[in-house]
Amino acid sequence: MKVTLSAPFGQFPLVLGYNAFTPLPKEGVEAAQAGPTSKKYKEFEKSPVGNGPYQMDGEWEHNEQINLERHKGYKGENKAHVDNVNYKIYANLDTAYQDLIAGNLDQAAVDPTKISDAKSTLGDRYFQAKTSQLTRLDFPMYEKKFQNKDLRHAFSMAINRQQIIDKIFDGAHEPATSLISPVVAGQRENPCGEYCEYDPKKAKQLYDKAGGFDGTLELWYNSDGGHEQWMTAVANQLRKNLGVKVALRKQQQAQYLTAQEEKKMTGPFRNSWLMDYPSMQNYLEPIWGTGGSANRTFYTNKQVDKYVDQGNRQPTVTKGYADYYKAEDQVLEDMPGIPLFYHNSPQAYSERIKNVRVDPFGFVVLPEIQLADA
Repeated sequence: MKVTLSAPFGQFPLVLGYNAFTPLPKEGVEAAQAGPTSKKYKEFEKSPVGNGPYQMDGEWEHNEQINLERHKGYKGENKAHVDNVNYKIYANLDTAYQDLIAGNLDQAAVDPTKISDAKSTLGDRYFQAKTSQLTRLDFPMYEKKFQNKDLRHAFSMAINRQQIIDKIFDGAHEPATSLISPVVAGQRENPCGEYCEYDPKKAKQLYDKAGGFDGTLELWYNSDGGHEQWMTAVANQLRKNLGVKVALRKQQQAQYLTAQEEKKMTGPFRNSWLMDYPSMQNYLEPIWGTGGSANRTFYTNKQVDKYVDQGNRQPTVTKGYADYYKAEDQVLEDMPGIPLFYHNSPQAYSERIKNVRVDPFGFVVLPEIQLADA
């Protein structure tokens, strides 16, 4: 296959790892063309056809389970070690964890509230995997009350990231000091500098310089993601360090996303990003570029757009770094979003299996898992 680009894009080799470029079988193409309400689409959704080391064993039983079997005709290098896999579908992480402890499940992600228990109960069968997820507190830049960047910097410097990580997440995550995950090649360790350091005294000075904040600061988050504890901690820190009145607002995920798209956020809101492909560009252009597909702050800066475009037009991945650094520096100076945490994924597994690994996208690398007695 030969691909001709309509414009220079040095990051293209990395973009090919995005699942949008995954090869589809004839049935998948026909289903996509027919549309999500068609019979073909629904049939393919129940029994999708892939090209990996596992294949469907029966139909997807929604809200219950998915069964897989080893793909005997698979010609790739990462061949499966286990013949059959049963994915159980749970409403929450806690129930899955309890099943794992009871011996009814072999592998599960661990709810943040169970990390301490997992460490003591499972020993080295509990681990934390580095992922590409980065959590932020974003500002609705269409609201006049958040136009002062000193105010935005003050909020950032009034948040004790490490304390929240230690007390709420039992040390599972890391304080974010960049808008780009450290799993991405080229990422700088601390471009955010003092703006991401906990300094309540300096934060209060900036807050006062900005004229403070009139009324009640509303912090938004989705209620179905386990965010209440740490968002409450953020609210308490802002109250204590800045003297601002704070109220928490929550919505179900579907409503929450719609409210962001429709510019209905009335205050800073929880947001996060898990990379589509391992490029700095993927953490900049979609989120902070004017009209970006994931730009929910509606932030715009022509200089940022210019730097990103220059980085994109470089002939290789690494030659784009310098321009992407300039773009990130400008966004951090404007701070339409506060970097909070680099996510590590808390994971656990049973005594029945070994070689459990999680990739930077947060997925368990299924073909590598083996039975413990193998």
